[in-house]
Amino acid sequence: MPSKGETDTFTAAVTGGGMASGAVQFGVDGTASGSPVSLNNGSAQFVTSFAIGGNHSVTAAYSGDATHEGSSGVAVVAVPYTTGSVPGNYAVTITATSGTLTHSSVLTLMVN
Repeated sequence: MPSKGETDTFTAAVTGGGMASGAVQFGVDGTASGSPVSLNNGSAQFVTSFAIGGNHSVTAAYSGDATHEGSSGVAVVAVPYTTGSVPGNYAVTITATSGTLTHSSVLTLMVN
C-alpha cells in the first residue's frame, strides 16, 4: 500500500496472446504523469510519491499494438495521512472486451 511521502512503484503488465509492445500512459488523480512508458518484456513501471494522504486514483492506459487491443484501468489507493510504511500491496486487473484485433489484452496494475 502506498505511504505518504515515500516512493511507490506501480507496474502495468500486459498479457494475452504473446509479448505485447507499445506504451502505457500513467496518471494520478486525473492528470497524466510524464510521457508514456514503453513496455519492456510486456510491462511498464511508474514511480511516484503522494504528498497528501487520502484516496488517490492511479490510471494506466495501454496504447495497444498490432495484435493487442488498447486497454486501461484505474486503481483507487488509500494513502495514510501519517508518514511511514504500511505493509501490503495492491493490484487490479482490467480485461479489454471490444475490438477486432487477434488477441485481447489484460492490463494488471500493481504497486510495491
